[in-house]
Amino acid sequence: MPNFTKKVIKTMSGDLAADEEFKAATHTNPGGTGSRSVGFGVGGVVGGVIADRAGKKRIEEHGDAHRSGMAEDFPSAPVVLALTNKRFLVYSFSQMKGAPKALIAEYPLSDIAAISMEKLKIVYRAVLQFSDGSVVDLDAGRATGAPEFAEMLHQLTGR
Repeated sequence: MPNFTKKVIKTMSGDLAADEEFKAATHTNPGGTGSRSVGFGVGGVVGGVIADRAGKKRIEEHGDAHRSGMAEDFPSAPVVLALTNKRFLVYSFSQMKGAPKALIAEYPLSDIAAISMEKLKIVYRAVLQFSDGSVVDLDAGRATGAPEFAEMLHQLTGR
């Protein structure tokens, strides 16, 4: 995580206002895709089929087709979520470098109602809830600092 954090801070440096400071970051994928990918890698064809079914079910129940409100414009790709003392930032993600690329969305902290983390067998299921009640279902890997990110958001917003 330390190298990832350094990459995030380096990328963010040009996007921060003078009175802003980095607080936390994590990497996420669209909901259902993380466990599907890992399932194929760990369990071969059988593991992949099982994980694929579970992932598809999550996508059908909570995927992009069900997005509305503020969640409708949230990127449907692997992204880096970053927190400052004032904003919730979303960066595109370079799979090759394992680092954030460019700022693609930003929200004042008041637009974010909560983020919940549920530990699944392979990944964390992260549900990002906006202040209008709309939600985005995400997957966060075990080594991405996702629970710490959620805790920092809770501390910053009091929600």
